[in-house]
Amino acid sequence: MIKIENDLILLKRKLKKHQTDFNKNPHNWGFIGDLEYVSNEIDEVVKFLR
Repeated sequence: MIKIENDLILLKRKLKKHQTDFNKNPHNWGFIGDLEYVSNEIDEVVKFLR
């Protein structure tokens, strides 16, 4: 559980950097695709833990 909590902290940091990078290049739709992929993977994890 501790590892997952640490991974979530790291994920939050990486999401903030991802947003900063997107703000520098908002015409790059790859950033949005990245978040869609991550969101779908998180949905799968949430479903798994129910």
